[in-house]
Amino acid sequence: MSDELEPKPASNLAAFENKDAVLANYCLNLLAPFNGITGLASIVIAYLKRDDAKGTIYESHLTYQINTFWVGLVGCIIAFPLIFLLGLGLLLYAAIFIWWLIRSVVGLKTLLDGNPISNPDTYLI
Repeated sequence: MSDELEPKPASNLAAFENKDAVLANYCLNLLAPFNGITGLASIVIAYLKRDDAKGTIYESHLTYQINTFWVGLVGCIIAFPLIFLLGLGLLLYAAIFIWWLIRSVVGLKTLLDGNPISNPDTYLI
């Protein structure tokens, strides 16, 4: 009975904190296309937690989230002036929106299955 009250080892606690941070980031990323601010919060958390997650499955998830943010941001910057060119920017925004959501859902599912991202440096889904 006294075993239940003993604190967990620091490594287990750190693993839970990393998983919670990655899970929160995926939730923030799912909201980001609708408001943008949560994407900024997500990238800050990802960079702050990346050193803590070194050598764990969560490192691949954080790298995946960081790549998703930067590619999405660059795509949106490129799409903006293209709006005035036959509306091509709107098509690019739609493609980025779908790509971002699919990557976030795939990453979230992979995290919930307890697996790392197999190739976190890819820009594909």
